[in-house]
Amino acid sequence: MKPKTAMEKNSIREWISVILPVLIWLLLRYAGRNLPPAAQIGLTGFLLVVAAFLYVREKGPAAFRLSGRDLLLWTGVGLICGLLNRFWFGKSAEASPGVPAFLLVCVLGPITEEILYRGLVYEHCLRFLPVAGAILLNSLLFAVAHGSPVQMAVAFAAGLLFSLARKKTGTVTAPVIMHILINLSVSLF
Repeated sequence: MKPKTAMEKNSIREWISVILPVLIWLLLRYAGRNLPPAAQIGLTGFLLVVAAFLYVREKGPAAFRLSGRDLLLWTGVGLICGLLNRFWFGKSAEASPGVPAFLLVCVLGPITEEILYRGLVYEHCLRFLPVAGAILLNSLLFAVAHGSPVQMAVAFAAGLLFSLARKKTGTVTAPVIMHILINLSVSLF
């Protein structure tokens, strides 16, 4: 067996740095539902810090910059999508009351998911797929992480929109804002 070159070792490390946080997120999302809210928040917060560190290490702090025009545009798109989502599907069954649930569903969850999927996964998909393929694969992986067939369909559509915002702005900030607004719409109203 031929020993791996330095480039092959780096490539394996890069994929592990993407796959491992996504697997931890999926484990936390499904198996972690039985944990107390404080533990869920702590684990999600920890994963958020790790994912943000990996993403900033790769892209630099500019990965989070967003112009004022883009901020207004994508906030408006997020509000409209959130209202449409609320109109079609009603209040989410996952929308449990309380500050811990609010923090998890409307703040930590969306930020973590966007840094993972529109940050790390999208960037790595672009290395071996054209933009359209990276957007589709990224959105499909995002959808699979959301459980039921209805949630998967909505998450796939949202993933396409979030990926489009990521591509247009070059930052994960626009998808984060949109994701938070959509989750707020099904949790609060």
